Amino acid sequence: MLGFPRIPVNCALGDGYEYNFIQLPPGNDHEIIDTDVVIVGSGCSGGVCAKELAEAGLRVLVVDKGYYWSPEYLPMTEAQGPNQMFMNGGHLISDDGSVCVVAGETWGGGGAVNWSASLQLQGYVRRQWAATGLPFFTSTAFQQSIDRVCDTMGVSTQHIKHSKPNQFLLEGSRKLGWAHSEVPQNTGGTEHSCGHCSMGCRSGEKQGPAVAWLPKAAAAGANFLEGFTVDKILFENIRGERVSKGVTGIWRARDEHGGVAGTPTTSRKVTITAKKVIVACGSLQSPLLLLRSGLNNPHIGRHLYLHPVSMVGAIYDAETRPWEGPILSSVCSEFENLDGHGHGVKLETLSMIPWSWLTWAPWTGGARFKQLAARFSHMAGFISVPRDRDTGRVYPDPVDGRCRIQYHPSKFDKKNILEGLVALSQINHEAGAREIFTIVPGMETYLRVEDDLESVPNAGIPKETSEAEFDAWIAKLRSHSFPTPQSFFVSAHQMGTCRMASTPKAGVVGEDGHVWGTKGLHVFDASVFPTASGVNPAVTVMAIADHLSRTMAEKWTRERL
Repeated sequence: MLGFPRIPVNCALGDGYEYNFIQLPPGNDHEIIDTDVVIVGSGCSGGVCAKELAEAGLRVLVVDKGYYWSPEYLPMTEAQGPNQMFMNGGHLISDDGSVCVVAGETWGGGGAVNWSASLQLQGYVRRQWAATGLPFFTSTAFQQSIDRVCDTMGVSTQHIKHSKPNQFLLEGSRKLGWAHSEVPQNTGGTEHSCGHCSMGCRSGEKQGPAVAWLPKAAAAGANFLEGFTVDKILFENIRGERVSKGVTGIWRARDEHGGVAGTPTTSRKVTITAKKVIVACGSLQSPLLLLRSGLNNPHIGRHLYLHPVSMVGAIYDAETRPWEGPILSSVCSEFENLDGHGHGVKLETLSMIPWSWLTWAPWTGGARFKQLAARFSHMAGFISVPRDRDTGRVYPDPVDGRCRIQYHPSKFDKKNILEGLVALSQINHEAGAREIFTIVPGMETYLRVEDDLESVPNAGIPKETSEAEFDAWIAKLRSHSFPTPQSFFVSAHQMGTCRMASTPKAGVVGEDGHVWGTKGLHVFDASVFPTASGVNPAVTVMAIADHLSRTMAEKWTRERL
């Protein structure tokens, strides 16, 4: 009815890499695998580390709880994708119900389901991080790492063909005189219609970990193990030092059909012995692994940043087909520094497949929702993305150990998010939207009327009246704000739970990524961010992993000579 295709119509099926995953025979014995470096996690950080360390001549083994899906299985359907590609079906809810966290959990991690956006860390954030005793972030070396990862992925704005929502964001921002720009895409220098990429990239054009990095690691000799859940890191005490010696956990093979819906054909307990353990599980799972392994630094799991977004929807007279074209190829940065200290919002477009958009659309009853959904092909969706100042924490459930999140957007951060909603509404009004609505509970929809009034003879209502009505609606949005506890926010960026710091009293890892109080154990993912990045974090994660893994390889080579 909506015209939404079950399979993307604007991209050809690409070639996938044929991974040769380790397969273990059935049995009850404890399987032992030996390697130089074990990397726990195959996402943005794990992929980069695997390539750099394998190319340096080290024996590398990458393990992941998730499974690999080649392009012919992608994008996943909206019935299957959430369970196969995201933690907890794509809906991990904070303790108080205020935030839904969406985190990748598949081979390639978040890099398999992100939106191709490749933004670099802002200068003021780099300076703030350096001021905490981490001068690397303002160094030439950090920029060189950024450039290297962007070159590897073919990051560019040269081949973008904007979707309708991205056109609206750029045009509305231009008319209002607000700072705006195109968002570089990690698509190998090609035009890419990634509208469905949040369920995996069918074309293989998106240069995520499973496309751009892990195949290069394999060519250099790296090995891979999918379906492996790491229970804990193993340590031994050597002359008073806690030295990591590997990891242990459970490996589950695929079912008899090569899928994961049925019973695994084999399940084995596996221990991987290694001289170096690199934790790259992401900001939700990395701290839990450290805690399960007996580490007790009080910063583990703390300082959780989420970029909790709220949304604006708009309906246009002309058809938009918002699932076509790139998801996120434009940004308005006019409001990214509202407090003078780098806290504010970026205004971006949203993945517009039904699972990503209609799930969050406002509910005022069954009939009203059906009427709204029926106009999906004329819609555009947008997000107000804050660089949050205030934090939460991640911790294990005391009964079953699953990931729990304690986080509620602060009054300060909500104020910034609200300003983003106001700005997005103004942008869509300038771009000519017929209707504008938010996902804020109880907030009415704005209906544009001036075009209709001009066609009615002797209506007696000048155009200025409708402008005044829009201004009144904006004033109502500001005063309505976010009612508690009904208001709901969504996060696709998780950062900071094993933060990097110059001393163990201030964080979990040092500037070289090693975990304070241990030897041979490192964390290289987004959990090491000292604060929220304020931009989509993939490039920053990769740049950190590039530098730290290269540094590790150089040190290893020197010690072997």
